Amino acid sequence: MRTLKVGLGSRTYPVHVGSGLLDALGKYAAAAGIGAPSRCAVIADTAVLASLRERVQRSLGAAGLDAVFVPV
Repeated sequence: MRTLKVGLGSRTYPVHVGSGLLDALGKYAAAAGIGAPSRCAVIADTAVLASLRERVQRSLGAAGLDAVFVPV
């Protein structure tokens, strides 16, 4: 895994790039300061949502996050 830092002053955040990270999405979202109980938006292409929605929802749900899916 490689982590890139998006430098935006007080709004700086990490971007993790690598294989096998999707199932750990909830863990990384929680580490980023999104704590339970919270809602988060997952914005993705409709084809991506169709194929990965359940895995994303399961990972975020395990971290106590309620996902709202926004197809684009």
